[in-house]
Amino acid sequence: IATITSGTTLKIKPIDTYLSENLFTEQTVIDAQYKAVTVVGRRAYIGNIKQNGRTYPDRMIRTAINKFDTFPETNFIDVAVGDGDEIIALHSFGDRLLQFKKKKVFVINVGGESEFLEAEYSNAGCRHRASIVRTHNGIAWINSYGLWFFDGQNVSSYIIPKLLEISMTSGTFQPGETVI
Repeated sequence: IATITSGTTLKIKPIDTYLSENLFTEQTVIDAQYKAVTVVGRRAYIGNIKQNGRTYPDRMIRTAINKFDTFPETNFIDVAVGDGDEIIALHSFGDRLLQFKKKKVFVINVGGESEFLEAEYSNAGCRHRASIVRTHNGIAWINSYGLWFFDGQNVSSYIIPKLLEISMTSGTFQPGETVI
């Protein structure tokens, strides 16, 4: 039995606070617009974002686990800052996140407590996210340098760029026509 005498102040501190529950404060901006998204390990990663009125074409933000619609401004990831390139797409395979820019692809390991850059591939980027497809064996994409494939560990190039070149000096071609 506890008794309180007059003049004694009792201050009760809450066990859970906004910060302890969310890992960010009430003043943190948590909404964002984005052009690329993927989910890895129960977290959403967004890229090429606009947040708080400012555009970040080469920035990613990750959510907390199982909070796929909350993008705290403090959870940003900058892989290659100021390279003049923008994020086109994000794809994941296993515990790897592939960040596609127009000129390069970055492989980011997201398997631990924090992310780290595992590899960078020049001339492997894409101009449009429709050039990328996920298969049950990995991620494949095509660009002007060839056909590329990520198997969960390595990126490989399979086609010589010359095979992709088509030159036309004159004339109009209709769908289905054969050019000799």
